Order: sequence, then C-alpha cells, then structure tokens
Amino acid sequence: MDKVKDGALAAGKWVKRKLWEALPKRRTVIRAFLCSVLLLMPFLTLATLKAPHVMVPFWIGVATLVYYSGVLEDVAKQLRWMKRMSSRGPIFWIGARIQRLWVRLMRKIYGDKMDQPPGTPTQIGLTYRTSKAATIKWHPAPCSIYSTEKYQLQMRLADPAIVELIKQSDDNHELADWINLDSKLEAAELKAAPLQADTAYEARVRAVNSKGESDWVSVAFRTKQTPVEGGGVGPGYTWKQHMKDDTLTVVVPVPEGTRGRQMSVDVMPRSMAVTLNGEALVEGQLFAAIKPDEKEWELETKDGVKQAVITLHKVEKDQAFWPQLFVGGPEIDTRGLKRDPKELEELLAESNLGEMMGPGGPPPLEKMMEMKGLK
Repeated sequence: MDKVKDGALAAGKWVKRKLWEALPKRRTVIRAFLCSVLLLMPFLTLATLKAPHVMVPFWIGVATLVYYSGVLEDVAKQLRWMKRMSSRGPIFWIGARIQRLWVRLMRKIYGDKMDQPPGTPTQIGLTYRTSKAATIKWHPAPCSIYSTEKYQLQMRLADPAIVELIKQSDDNHELADWINLDSKLEAAELKAAPLQADTAYEARVRAVNSKGESDWVSVAFRTKQTPVEGGGVGPGYTWKQHMKDDTLTVVVPVPEGTRGRQMSVDVMPRSMAVTLNGEALVEGQLFAAIKPDEKEWELETKDGVKQAVITLHKVEKDQAFWPQLFVGGPEIDTRGLKRDPKELEELLAESNLGEMMGPGGPPPLEKMMEMKGLK
C-alpha cells in the first residue's frame, strides 16, 4: 500500500509540474495584457469619454490591482522593452527620417534663427585612459531639435603641488590655467593627448551656439602610471609583479632601527595590512585574490633605506596583469606588458617531466614517446 501511495504521489507531482510548465510565463502574460490594452485603447478612450462614471472606477480598480499585486515593476520593464523594440520598426524609422529631413529644411531656410539657448551637457566622463592620453565624453542636452550646438573643451593641471611649482617658475605660467583644446567640436567626445603620466587633470566642456553658451560641466581624473617592473608606486609603498610567474613584491619603507618584532604583516585572500607598533603603514583591499599561506616578508636595507619586502602569490596562474595593487589605489598602464618566455626547465617542471628525467638529463626520444603514451 505504501508503494502504491508513493507512486500516486509521484505521479501527481509529475502531472502538476507538467501542467505548471505548460502555463505561459509571467512575462508572456504581462506582454499579452499590455498588447490587448494598446489594441483596445481607442475603444477604452471612447468609452471613458462617453461613460466616465463607469470607466473611471474601472481604471482606478485596474491601477490598484496592478499596484498591490506586485507586478508594477514587471509592467514597467515590459513597457520599456516594447518601446525599445518599436523604435527598431519601419514606422518609427520612417518617422525619424522624416523628422531629420524637416529639421534640415528648417535650418536651411531660417539658419541660426532656429537656435535656442544651449543646454548644459550632462554625464561627462572618461571612456579611455592611459598614462599618456584620455578620451573625454559627455551627453548633449539640446533644448530644441532645431538648435545646432558645438562644444568648447578646456583642460588644466589639477595637482596642487605641480600647479604651485609652475606658478613659482618664471616661464609657462599659462600651464596652470585653463587650456583651450577645441572651441568648435561637433562630436560629443575628444581624445586629449599627449598627457603626463601619473598626473591629475581637470577638464570642462560647455555647449555653444548663436544664442550664447551653456554652463560648464567638469570632470577630474588622473592619468595612469608608467609601469616599472610591472608595478608602480602608491602612498607608502612600491610594488611590482614578475613577468615570468604570478608573484607580487610589495616594498614598504620603515624607520631606521625597526625590528621585525615591532612589525605585523597580516594577509588575507583579498586584503593586506602592514603595521608598525600597532600603527597602520599600508592597508587595503587587494585587486584580486592571493594565497595568504604562501606570503613571505623580511626586513632589509637597500641604498641606505630600511624597508619591509613582502612577497605574495596570486591565486590564478597566468592571469592578466594587475592594473593596481589595492582597489581604489593608483593605477598603472598595463598596455604593452608581456610575460617573459619561460625556460625549458620551467616548462618541463610544470608538465611533471622534470621528475621523469632525473639527474641524467632528458630521456631518448623513444622513451619520451613511451612516457606520453605515443608508443
């Protein structure tokens, strides 16, 4: 009886699952409902005008049902999807084409008289940044489709220390002020180059037409560092990543006379903290995971400077070079960084052939083929 009962329950669950799978998905139901409403909209509008005492409570009831059923976000999502799909159709494409031709005709007839005071560009930012260049992009905000606007882009140094040095020098005072890169930009972006590596800049842009100029909108950024031995410099540390393996070396300068027992190097899979007498010298979240059990560190003196040298090992082998040691820290330009070719001994060790060879060197060709199962 128990087996029969279990079989009946299993069969019931299977039928229930199949029936549930046969039902249309929630997304399909909402799309069908919205399409039905759009198709019936002329009749519903006419009915609302003819019998508002009936249709107004109806619309209030539908809105209340949609709100309290928790499908409001799904409805909004499907409306956005329908708008996006509709904009790709031939009707909208023809409408957009006709609008462009009409605007072109009006501009040809009336010229700059069609201009309206330009709107301030929005969402200015960087789409590309290296140690020597940066591409600045922004979103236009025209006040009228009949207006024609161009853009003025300026840039200046934003590092206070460098600006102060320039102001104290006898020449090149203009480098501390805004430099005009272009006054008649038609595209809403510009690549600024050449720039200085690891330098703070500020850029600003405004729209210009025959009716005047908009307000400035600005963005601050810093160019990337030129890598040295695959690494760079951060506040209180220098670091490098080896070209042959997945090893990182972090160097932290410490006061002369520092003892090992005064220091603590705490390494977690995604973070590191170096403290001296309980005071943090360097700490932060690492860019990617490392192996905390394999970390090594020692105190050494180099060129008269005492420093803690910390060796870390990345978790993932042969992964891309890190652009920074800590999240949010100074970045390096990883373009052009390439791994050094590995020696034959290293390749053999990774393929476990080193142990097979033994001290006598590589085995004969026939033996190697036999080891590989080729003979």
